Amino acid sequence: MRVSWLATRSAVGRVPAPGPASRPSKGLRARQASRHRPSATVIGTRPERADAQAGSCQAGKLNQQAQGNAMRAIVAYLTVKPGKEAEFCEKMTAQAKRCLANEAGCLQFDVVQDPKTPTRFVMLEVYRDDDAIKAHQESQHFKDFRPVVGELVAERKVEVLHMVSDGKSKR
Repeated sequence: MRVSWLATRSAVGRVPAPGPASRPSKGLRARQASRHRPSATVIGTRPERADAQAGSCQAGKLNQQAQGNAMRAIVAYLTVKPGKEAEFCEKMTAQAKRCLANEAGCLQFDVVQDPKTPTRFVMLEVYRDDDAIKAHQESQHFKDFRPVVGELVAERKVEVLHMVSDGKSKR
């Protein structure tokens, strides 16, 4: 009688393969198939792995979000009307400087232009929390600027995201 190595192992969490353990081998494919039978028991995360996840940045940020004080990033994707790129750059960079100078909750404000498609811009704004975003949107310089930049923009998509990093990853 021939018994495979798998049949002699302790099969914790496994359901034995159907059929007798003394079944004669039918070649390489049969041996491979018997080794890779799916287990009927799902084994959860090891406790030490769960502890590592609890201390991860994701878990920390989720707790911070639940408390309502997480940093936020606004990512605005703008397509400017053709021929208005230079004017938009000038006005948008001036607005970014105003926001950083006048809003304590505005931590970062970058304006980026796509070199392959010069009419495409991305703004990355980082705020201390939701209250800082609200203060930004209620500021007079924001209210005055919206109609000015609105005349230059053909398309706009804005996303408000939760910061995962601490916002200090700059040099």
